[in-house]
Order: sequence, then structure tokens, then C-alpha cells
Amino acid sequence: MNTEIYLSKYRLVANRRYLGILLAQMPVVFAVAAYNGVPVFPVVAMALVICLVPALACWHMPDTRLTAIALSVATMFTTALLIHAGKGGPEWHFHVFASLAVLVMLADPFSILAAAGTIAVHHVLFFFVAPTSLFDYQAAFPVVLLHAAFVVAETIPVAITARTLARATMAEALATAQLSGQSESLNHHVDAICQSGHQLSQSCQAQAAAVEQSTASLHQQVDDIRGISAAAQQSGRLSSDSVESITESAKQMAALDLRIGQLVIAGQAIKKIAATVQSFAFQTNLLALNAAVEAARAGEAGAGFAVVADEVRSLSLRSSEAARQTEEQVGLVLSETAGVRSLSLEVRKHLDHAVASSGSVSTEITALAQKAQSQLQQLHSVQQAIQEISKISQDNAATASSTNESALALQSTNQSLRKTVADLVSLSNQ
Repeated sequence: MNTEIYLSKYRLVANRRYLGILLAQMPVVFAVAAYNGVPVFPVVAMALVICLVPALACWHMPDTRLTAIALSVATMFTTALLIHAGKGGPEWHFHVFASLAVLVMLADPFSILAAAGTIAVHHVLFFFVAPTSLFDYQAAFPVVLLHAAFVVAETIPVAITARTLARATMAEALATAQLSGQSESLNHHVDAICQSGHQLSQSCQAQAAAVEQSTASLHQQVDDIRGISAAAQQSGRLSSDSVESITESAKQMAALDLRIGQLVIAGQAIKKIAATVQSFAFQTNLLALNAAVEAARAGEAGAGFAVVADEVRSLSLRSSEAARQTEEQVGLVLSETAGVRSLSLEVRKHLDHAVASSGSVSTEITALAQKAQSQLQQLHSVQQAIQEISKISQDNAATASSTNESALALQSTNQSLRKTVADLVSLSNQ
């Protein structure tokens, strides 16, 4: 397992906490500068520059060693700024040693070395460039070397302590992670066992109940199938009767179609007779006209004959009109008769199809009755098998109940173990 992951998690928390410690020191620096009459604005500007870099580091890469080094270097710059604000008073130099001790919380020996190197460079450089910001008296260079010796004397054990803390952090994180993982795995398996045992117990009980219910349902199905078989046989007989009835209807429809054909022939004959009567009326009308002309030529002697000719002409016109109406009605009757004949042909076709379908239905019903009888025999065999299954289900239910009780006892023990692991993890994360 990669222990650097656990160290990175520790650094994430430690770096952010230490950034808070660093920012909390700035108001103290400002107060010391104001108290000693040192211009506050340059101190504030320098403090902002010092805090900017570690703040950005904590924002973009909070769990890295580079951020820890940036925090340690910024801490020593803060110490230098505090010494400057205190006008080089020796009491402010103790901030170096206090800061080195606090930097142990970063658990990184390189940050300790970086801090020691930063403050060493600061002391040597300021001794030659701005000695008044380093000491409030005329100190010799051996004093600087003495301070450096004290810093080295503290840096070595502090760096070793930081290294030990880093290793202890990784070891603790690794141990708690492995223990937590094993506990979770054990809990998963225990839960699975408990769930499986509970489900097995419920399934066995449900199976036993289902078998009993299935037995009752099977008895009911046997009775139903017997009824279906009897109904199928009765339906077969009715279907045969229906086939005979439909066949007889088809024969009668054929006879009806023949009668309709004869009616069409008679209507056509009537239509011809009406046309002949209309032709006779037309000729009679011509004769009546000729008779009227001759009566007019005869004068008074043909007056009575003219009256008769006029009546004959009137009679011929009425005969012609009656013949025309008769022909129209006969044509209408022929048209309707043609429609009836077409409909009768369609009905006859459907009846023929119904005869064929009824025969197929009758055959299928007979086959259904045979299958129902065969299924009835199979159900008797299934009844015997279900009785054996019922006995086995009852035995399984008793075994599953015992297994479920053992699983619940194991789950109680595992919950106690998980609580202990959770307490260890909680302590390691503080």
C-alpha cells in the first residue's frame, strides 16, 4: 500500500492549520512595530508579501512538501520581521527557537532545515547590511555564530523528531487503514451472511407456505381441468350441430339465389312487355291523329268520329305513360334485385367459410378435450412430487432458522469490533 497517500492527508490538515498559526502572528508583529515606533505601513506590506506565497501554496497544493517548506520559510521571514519591529531586541530572537519547535507539526524534516537555513542567511546578511535591525547593541560576528550554533543544536533534534513524526503518522495511518478496511470487509461479509440467512429463512418459510398453497391450487386445477374436459366434449357436440345447421343454411341460400335469378329473368320479361305496350300506344296515338285528320275533312258527318278519335288518342297517351312508369319500376326492381343477389352471393360465401371454420373449430375442440385428459394424468404425478417438496421445504426452514440465529450472533460481535476500529480511526484523525 502507498503510505505517501496517508502522509499527504496529514499534510493537508497540518499545512492549513499552520497557515492559521502564521496568520495569527501578524497582528502581534504590527503591535510590536507600533509599540517601538517602527513605521507600520512597510511592516504591513512586507507581512502581506510573506503571507501571500504560503497562502497560494495552501490553496493550490495543500498536501505537498513544497507547501510545508513555503510555510517554514515564511515563518522565518516573520521572525525576521518581528526582530526588525522589535528593533533587534534579544528577546525577539527566541521566536526562532519557538518557531522551530512548532514546525515539528508539519512532520517534514526538510521544512525544518529550510527554516534553519533561512534564518542563518538572514542573520549573516543583516549583520553586514542592516545590523540595527538584527541587534540593539554593537554585537560582534562571533555572537552571530553563537546564535547559529544554538539554531543548529535545536535543528538537529527537531528535524529528527519531525522525521519520526512523519513515519509514525504513516505507520498509524497504514495500521488504521488496514484495520478499517479489514473491519469493513468483515462487516460486509457478516452483513451478507446475516442477510442471506434471513432471506434463506424467509424463503424456506415462504417456500413451505407456497408448496401448501400450490397443493391446494393443484387440487383446484384438477377439478377445473375435469370441468374443462367435460365442457370441451359438450362444445364438440354443439360445434358439430352448428356445422350441420350452417351447412343447411348454405343450401337454403343457394336455393334463394336460384329464386332471385328466376325473379330477374321475369323482371326482364316484364320490362320487354312494357316496352311493347309503349310501342303499341305510340302507334295507336298515330292512328288517332290520322283519324282526327280524316274526321276534320269529313266535316259534320265525321264529328262523332272525331270525338272517338280524340278519346282513343287520350287513351293511347295514358297507356304510353303507364307503360313508361311500369318500365321504370321494373328497372328499379331489377336494380334492387341485382343488389340482393350480390348480397346473397356474399352471404353464401361467408356461410361456406363458416362451414369450413366450424369444422376446424370442432376438430380443435376435440383435440383440446384429449389434451385436457392427458394433462389431468400429468397433474396427478405433479401432486406426488409436490408432497415430497413440501417435506424437504419444512426441513430446510428449520435449518435456515438455526443458521440465521448464528449469523445474528456473529453480527453483534462484529458491531463491537467496528466500534473499536472507529474509535481508533477517530483518534488517528485528530
